[in-house]
Amino acid sequence: MCIMSFPEGCHCQWNVKKDCYNKCGGVSPGINTCPALSIPPVPKSILRPKPAPHVLRLPDLPKVPGCKCEQTMCIQSYPDSCHCAWNIAKDCYDKCGGKSPGINTCPPKNSFGGDSYVDGPVKRAAAPEPQSSTATIPVTIPKISLGTVGAIGNKACDFEERFCIQQWPQSCFCANANKYARYLRCGGAIPTYQTCSSPIIPTTIKTITRTITTTIYPTPTPTEGLHRVQICGGGRGNQNQACPTGYTCVNDPYVNQPCGLECDRTGICVEERLCGGFAGFRCLTPGQVCLDDPRDGCSPKTGGADCGGLCFWPPSLRQKA
Repeated sequence: MCIMSFPEGCHCQWNVKKDCYNKCGGVSPGINTCPALSIPPVPKSILRPKPAPHVLRLPDLPKVPGCKCEQTMCIQSYPDSCHCAWNIAKDCYDKCGGKSPGINTCPPKNSFGGDSYVDGPVKRAAAPEPQSSTATIPVTIPKISLGTVGAIGNKACDFEERFCIQQWPQSCFCANANKYARYLRCGGAIPTYQTCSSPIIPTTIKTITRTITTTIYPTPTPTEGLHRVQICGGGRGNQNQACPTGYTCVNDPYVNQPCGLECDRTGICVEERLCGGFAGFRCLTPGQVCLDDPRDGCSPKTGGADCGGLCFWPPSLRQKA
C-alpha cells in the first residue's frame, strides 16, 4: 500500500507496477512520469518496525482456593486500554494464580511522547448523585401556520376544498373527492380514502290482518320487467335515508334539479360498482345504463376523459313509487 501524498504516492505506485512487471511480466509499466521528489526517499530499513524482544510466556498456576480478584475498569483509549486489560489479568494471575495472561502483544503506549496516558487499571468510582435544578428553562415553540398548504411535493400549492354535506355516506364520498382533487392538483403521497359503505337498517315485519270486503278493486298494472329503485336521502327526518350494503345514495341523473342531496332533497340507491373509465367496464345487469358518477369531479361536460360512472335504471324500466 502506498502513502497518500503526492508525488511520493505517484512514485510508489509506479515502483509497484515495475516490481510486478519484473517478477511476473505482462504489460509494461511505461516511463515514470512522476515529478521529482523534493526530499530523498526514506530507506525501507528505517520504515520497518523493530522486532519486539523475545518474552517468555508465563506458565499456568494452580488456582488459590477462595481467592477473588478486584473489579477494575480501564480507560477507553487505545492502546492504553489494551495494556490496562493485560495488567488486570497479570495482577489477578499474580494474586490468585490460575490461567496465564499470556504475552503482552499491545503496541507501545503514547508513541508521540509525553506522559498523558493513564498507566494501569482505574478503580471504579461510585455513581454521582443526581442533580436537579428548580430554574425555569425557556423553551421556544415555533409558530404553526394553519393555512391551506398543498402536499409535500408542492409546498406552494393553493387548494380550496369544497364544502361537504353533513350526512352519511355523502359526507364520506365528498371527503374522498376532496382528497383526490388535492392529489391531482398538488401531487405528493397517494391519499388514503375512507370506506363509505352504508349501515344495514333492520326492517320490522308487520302482521297483516286480512278483512273480507265487497269493494271492487281496479285491475293492477303489471310490473313484470320493471325494477324498484329505492329512494334515499331527504334530510335527517327521512326514515328511508340509508341504502343497503353495497349500494350508495346519489342524485338521480334523470331528474333535472339544480340542487339535490346537497339541499336535503331525495336521491336514489345505486350499486357501488364502477362502469366506464379507462377499461370501459359495462353494466352487469342487462337494461341498466352507465352514466357519469357525479361524485368524482370528472365530467365529460367539462372536458373530462375516461371518467368513471355508475349503472342506473332508466325511467322506462322503473316501478312507479
